[in-house]
Amino acid sequence: MVGLIRQTAIAGRVTEQVIVDAISGYLLLGMVFSIGTIMIAHWNAGAYSFSSAVKLAAPSNMNDFIYYSFTTFTTTGYGDFLPLLPVAKSFSIFTAASGQLYIATIISLLVGKYAASAMNKD
Repeated sequence: MVGLIRQTAIAGRVTEQVIVDAISGYLLLGMVFSIGTIMIAHWNAGAYSFSSAVKLAAPSNMNDFIYYSFTTFTTTGYGDFLPLLPVAKSFSIFTAASGQLYIATIISLLVGKYAASAMNKD
Protein backbone atom coordinates (compact mmCIF):
# COMPACT_ATOMS: atom_id res chain seq x y z
CA MET A 1 0.00 0.00 0.00
CA VAL A 2 2.78 2.41 0.91
CA GLY A 3 4.57 1.42 -2.29
CA LEU A 4 1.51 2.28 -4.37
CA ILE A 5 1.22 5.67 -2.71
CA ARG A 6 4.94 6.28 -3.22
CA GLN A 7 4.65 5.35 -6.92
CA THR A 8 1.81 7.84 -7.28
CA ALA A 9 3.85 10.55 -5.56
CA ILE A 10 7.01 10.08 -7.63
CA ALA A 11 5.31 9.57 -10.99
CA GLY A 12 6.33 12.20 -13.52
CA ARG A 13 2.90 12.45 -15.11
CA VAL A 14 -0.59 11.09 -14.70
CA THR A 15 -1.08 7.85 -16.62
CA GLU A 16 -3.62 5.08 -16.43
CA GLN A 17 -1.21 3.07 -14.27
CA VAL A 18 -0.85 5.93 -11.79
CA ILE A 19 -4.63 6.19 -11.48
CA VAL A 20 -4.97 2.41 -11.02
CA ASP A 21 -2.22 2.52 -8.36
CA ALA A 22 -4.06 5.29 -6.51
CA ILE A 23 -7.34 3.35 -6.60
CA SER A 24 -5.59 0.16 -5.49
CA GLY A 25 -3.97 2.00 -2.60
CA TYR A 26 -7.36 3.32 -1.51
CA LEU A 27 -8.96 -0.12 -1.60
CA LEU A 28 -6.03 -1.70 0.23
CA LEU A 29 -6.19 0.95 2.94
CA GLY A 30 -9.91 0.22 3.31
CA MET A 31 -9.11 -3.47 3.76
CA VAL A 32 -6.50 -2.63 6.40
CA PHE A 33 -9.18 -0.78 8.35
CA SER A 34 -11.53 -3.75 7.87
CA ILE A 35 -8.95 -6.02 9.47
CA GLY A 36 -8.53 -3.52 12.31
CA THR A 37 -12.29 -3.49 12.86
CA ILE A 38 -12.40 -7.29 12.90
CA MET A 39 -9.58 -7.39 15.45
CA ILE A 40 -11.32 -4.89 17.74
CA ALA A 41 -14.58 -6.84 17.52
CA HIS A 42 -12.75 -10.11 18.21
CA TRP A 43 -10.90 -8.78 21.27
CA ASN A 44 -13.80 -6.73 22.69
CA ALA A 45 -17.17 -8.45 22.70
CA GLY A 46 -19.91 -5.91 22.12
CA ALA A 47 -17.62 -3.32 20.52
CA TYR A 48 -19.97 -3.00 17.54
CA SER A 49 -23.69 -3.44 17.10
CA PHE A 50 -25.99 -3.82 14.14
CA SER A 51 -29.31 -2.03 14.11
CA SER A 52 -32.02 -4.37 15.37
CA ALA A 53 -33.95 -3.73 12.16
CA VAL A 54 -31.06 -5.14 10.16
CA LYS A 55 -29.80 -8.00 12.31
CA LEU A 56 -30.65 -9.22 15.78
CA ALA A 57 -27.35 -10.95 16.55
CA ALA A 58 -23.87 -9.49 16.67
CA PRO A 59 -22.15 -9.41 13.29
CA SER A 60 -20.34 -12.64 12.63
CA ASN A 61 -19.71 -12.41 8.92
CA MET A 62 -16.48 -10.83 7.67
CA ASN A 63 -18.49 -9.11 4.94
CA ASP A 64 -20.35 -7.17 7.65
CA PHE A 65 -17.08 -5.74 8.93
CA ILE A 66 -15.82 -4.91 5.43
CA TYR A 67 -19.13 -3.17 4.72
CA TYR A 68 -18.92 -1.18 7.95
CA SER A 69 -15.27 -0.25 7.39
CA PHE A 70 -15.83 1.01 3.86
CA THR A 71 -18.97 2.98 4.77
CA THR A 72 -16.95 4.60 7.54
CA PHE A 73 -13.82 5.01 5.37
CA THR A 74 -15.84 6.80 2.70
CA THR A 75 -17.76 8.72 5.41
CA THR A 76 -21.08 7.46 4.04
CA GLY A 77 -22.11 6.02 7.42
CA TYR A 78 -25.61 4.61 7.10
CA GLY A 79 -25.95 4.08 10.85
CA ASP A 80 -26.95 0.43 10.69
CA PHE A 81 -23.65 -0.69 12.24
CA LEU A 82 -22.48 1.27 15.26
CA PRO A 83 -19.32 1.37 17.36
CA LEU A 84 -20.27 1.08 21.03
CA LEU A 85 -17.03 0.95 23.02
CA PRO A 86 -14.57 3.87 23.19
CA VAL A 87 -11.86 1.92 21.34
CA ALA A 88 -14.28 1.17 18.50
CA LYS A 89 -15.45 4.80 18.36
CA SER A 90 -11.87 6.07 18.27
CA PHE A 91 -10.94 3.62 15.53
CA SER A 92 -14.00 4.69 13.54
CA ILE A 93 -12.95 8.34 13.77
CA PHE A 94 -9.42 7.40 12.68
CA THR A 95 -10.84 5.38 9.78
CA ALA A 96 -13.05 8.23 8.55
CA ALA A 97 -10.31 10.85 8.86
CA SER A 98 -7.81 8.62 7.06
CA GLY A 99 -10.19 8.03 4.18
CA GLN A 100 -10.70 11.75 3.67
CA LEU A 101 -7.00 12.54 4.02
CA TYR A 102 -6.11 9.86 1.47
CA ILE A 103 -8.58 11.25 -1.05
CA ALA A 104 -7.44 14.84 -0.52
CA THR A 105 -3.75 13.94 -0.76
CA ILE A 106 -4.03 11.69 -3.81
CA ILE A 107 -6.36 14.03 -5.70
CA SER A 108 -4.05 16.99 -5.05
CA LEU A 109 -1.05 14.94 -6.22
CA LEU A 110 -2.80 13.82 -9.38
CA VAL A 111 -4.17 17.28 -10.21
CA GLY A 112 -0.77 18.86 -9.56
CA LYS A 113 1.00 16.35 -11.80
CA TYR A 114 -1.60 16.74 -14.52
CA ALA A 115 -1.35 20.54 -14.40
CA ALA A 116 2.46 20.39 -14.48
CA SER A 117 2.47 18.07 -17.49
CA ALA A 118 -0.07 20.29 -19.27
CA MET A 119 2.14 23.35 -18.65
CA ASN A 120 5.18 21.50 -20.00
CA LYS A 121 3.32 20.71 -23.23
CA ASP A 122 2.63 24.40 -23.82
